[in-house]
Amino acid sequence: MRRDRSLNRSKPSRDERPHYLIVCEGEKREKLYFEKMRHHFRYPKSAVEVVGKDGSGTNPKSIVEYAKERKDEFDAVWCVFDRDEHDYFDDAILQARDNDIHVAFSTPCVELWFLLHFQDQRRHIERGAAKSALRKHISDYEDDYDSVFQKTFPNVESAKNRAKALRDTHIKNGSPETENPSSSVDSLVDFLDNHKPQ
Repeated sequence: MRRDRSLNRSKPSRDERPHYLIVCEGEKREKLYFEKMRHHFRYPKSAVEVVGKDGSGTNPKSIVEYAKERKDEFDAVWCVFDRDEHDYFDDAILQARDNDIHVAFSTPCVELWFLLHFQDQRRHIERGAAKSALRKHISDYEDDYDSVFQKTFPNVESAKNRAKALRDTHIKNGSPETENPSSSVDSLVDFLDNHKPQ
């Protein structure tokens, strides 16, 4: 009697789980934050690759270029960067959209996203002022980036609601990407939450 070979088929060599790439402007702040989030949502390390500036460069254009080069390796690709004083920010946003690459931006800087975990911020704010305001809630912010996720994430729903409210206001007046203050980091947080392993 011949044995059914289908019962002995080897498993596919390629991991069939979705794979996501997050390309960050910062080597410490954003990269550490999303690595902690990956762990929090129980993603295998191989399922979410988080790249910092050493791999992708430090300006929005080079970040999107790096993401574009690696896009075919992943099921979804995100770029995380600040508006700050970068040249070609608007070009990077358009290039990302044209290549089906998601963007999690912050205007003026990622400290706005962290600040929204603790308070509303409706008025225009510069980078230095955002950092100063954040230090009122996280006194050792610039000395301990490794703990930022732990200190902010309990309030993430408040941050998400505040970020969405800012964008809703800016959509009526113009472009959320160019208005200050504004952030879409909540979109990436929602994505990771909605696609986390079951």
